Amino acid sequence: CEGETFASDALTVVRNVAESCGFSYIIEELSFGPYLKQINNDAAEGLIGWLYRVNDVSPSVGAADYSVQTGDTVLWYYGDFAWTPLRLSLSDTEIGEGETQTTASVEVFVDNSWAVLENASVVVGDTTYTTNASGEATVSPQNGVYRVVAKKDGHIRSNSVLLTVGER
Repeated sequence: CEGETFASDALTVVRNVAESCGFSYIIEELSFGPYLKQINNDAAEGLIGWLYRVNDVSPSVGAADYSVQTGDTVLWYYGDFAWTPLRLSLSDTEIGEGETQTTASVEVFVDNSWAVLENASVVVGDTTYTTNASGEATVSPQNGVYRVVAKKDGHIRSNSVLLTVGER
């Protein structure tokens, strides 16, 4: 789910968007404060659970204690603390009739900066493309509208980008 909401803290973001995004959640009260234990069927287990990042950085406080500022981007994901976020961009988000391709660029957030990512998967409908050493993949889908994402094991899935191919 992507969108905007007003929230005083990072945990309130989950509460505010649950209904509009169509998910259920469970927050447990623990000795160190509230903990997001589950969204839909994905429950925390061992070292894998619901984690959050603000402006791509993993804060050192619990979500209920992190004060969100206007313009902050809060990302909740199910995974491991060691996972790093991916960022996807397309050279063109609209490919007209007769045009055949766009370039997908994938980056990873490491050491507080973005770097290109080789061998990432760029998913366009039922087709997967792989990025080269420059973090790019040439994408040539059939006519249609697609939500394009980038994935790689050990990383947080990228943002989604809407791609329109052919007549609208």
